[in-house]
Amino acid sequence: MTEMEAGELIFQYSICGIWIEPFRPLSSEKMVSLINKIPRIRYIAYCLTDETSALLGECLERFQGDFPLYRIVTFGNYDWYQSFPGHIQNRILQRIDQSDIFVQCIFPLEDALKYLVLYSKHLFLHCPQRKRESIIKTVGPWNAKRIIKI
Repeated sequence: MTEMEAGELIFQYSICGIWIEPFRPLSSEKMVSLINKIPRIRYIAYCLTDETSALLGECLERFQGDFPLYRIVTFGNYDWYQSFPGHIQNRILQRIDQSDIFVQCIFPLEDALKYLVLYSKHLFLHCPQRKRESIIKTVGPWNAKRIIKI
C-alpha cells in the first residue's frame, strides 16, 4: 500500500469511483462490462466508511485477482473508525493495507460520497433514487454526466 495525496492522485491517474449502497456483490464480469463503458481507466476508487464498504473492498480485491491490470484506491480516515468495534476496525485496516493506494481524507464521514464524486473521472453508483437525485443536485448537472447507474 502506498499513501498518496488526493491532488497528486487525480493529476496523475484517471480514476473511476464506485459506491454501492446498500451493498450487493458484483461479479468480475459485471465490473469488466462497466469499466469497458469508459476508456483508459486503470484505477478504481472507493470510500472505506464502514463494514459494508469493507465488503466492497473485498469484492474489488477479488476482481483485481482476476484482472491484475487494475489498481485499487481506498479513500478513508483513521478517525472515522475509532468508534467501531475492534473486529470491524481490524477488517477495515486489512482493507487499507491490501489496497494499492490509500488516500487519507480530511473531510467528515457524511461527505464521503461527495468527495468520491469530486475525485473520480467517472462514478459507478448504486443507491436509492432519492439519494441519487440529491447527489446529482449537489454535484451539478455538468458532473452528473460522469455518474453511471449500476
